[in-house]
Amino acid sequence: MQWSQRLSAALLLAAMPCPGLAQGEQAQSSKPRWITLEEHDLMLQLPKDWDKTEQAGSVFAAKLSGASAPRVTMSMRVLPGVTKAIVNADGFAVQLHANIKKAVAAYAADGNGKMKLAGEPGVWLRGKTPVAYITQFVFAYRGKGFLVAFSHPIKGAKRHSESCNAVARSIRPISKTPAKKQDPGPKWVAVKGRVKSKQGFSIEAPKGWMLAKQPKDAVLKLASSKGASMNVKALGPLTIDRDPGAFAREISRDLRKAFGTSFRTLSSRKTKVAGREAIRMASIATQKDGKKMRFLQLVVSGKKQGFVVTFTIEDAAYKKQIKLVNAAIRSIRIE
Repeated sequence: MQWSQRLSAALLLAAMPCPGLAQGEQAQSSKPRWITLEEHDLMLQLPKDWDKTEQAGSVFAAKLSGASAPRVTMSMRVLPGVTKAIVNADGFAVQLHANIKKAVAAYAADGNGKMKLAGEPGVWLRGKTPVAYITQFVFAYRGKGFLVAFSHPIKGAKRHSESCNAVARSIRPISKTPAKKQDPGPKWVAVKGRVKSKQGFSIEAPKGWMLAKQPKDAVLKLASSKGASMNVKALGPLTIDRDPGAFAREISRDLRKAFGTSFRTLSSRKTKVAGREAIRMASIATQKDGKKMRFLQLVVSGKKQGFVVTFTIEDAAYKKQIKLVNAAIRSIRIE
């Protein structure tokens, strides 16, 4: 692999870490503190009993503070050429273990796996020498590869390992992509009698159903609190000289793609809606949450445009709701 020599060299440096040069006596913080690496748009949280140090070739290094403290160190290096595709490759961590073992006979692999670092896919690998554990994390972020290596004594391994892992898990981007504002959706209002869209489609609203005001994804939308809803979409190409069956088959294919093997067509037949040629389709599918849903769709041709009317009904509520739905269908008018 092209990356193996470059990465192996960095890993070998991490497998034999030096203590680093302390940057003078520092007042120990009373709480963990955030360290920012502006050049790389990354930040990490350093434990209160750790001090920042300097280490050749590292973008950041630190160690457990105190003259008599155990030798617990960390370093973070840039790995040019290491991409997300490389990090995600099968066997990547195993290959890294093998590369270190070739150069350090006393090194023994002690586990590896995948995890997210800075919100990106990464790998971790843990090894052991006669005197220390070495845990390394590799990930790619914004076109650069990064290696974060920790070394700590075998004595007190559990405590030191937890501290080192906490530092690795804290790595995150400095910049934050603004969260997308969630669309609150349309406002719902109580409605009685006939409702009409600007496109000339009207229907008698079933008793107890609500009307969506100015829906973005439909020309008309109604819903019940008892497991049923309806939306109407305009379909420009579906004029009276076109076969609605062709459009119906396309809609059925799209539903099958969306729901997979759980989707099943129950029936499909020609009918008339408001005196116009139409196709009536019934189908059933299971959502990701395990809930079974029934779909009753009408594909109706028109003079200037056609309409696709979709009724969605929870399977458990189907017997009670279908009577209201059929009555609503008979009330449809198209100008």
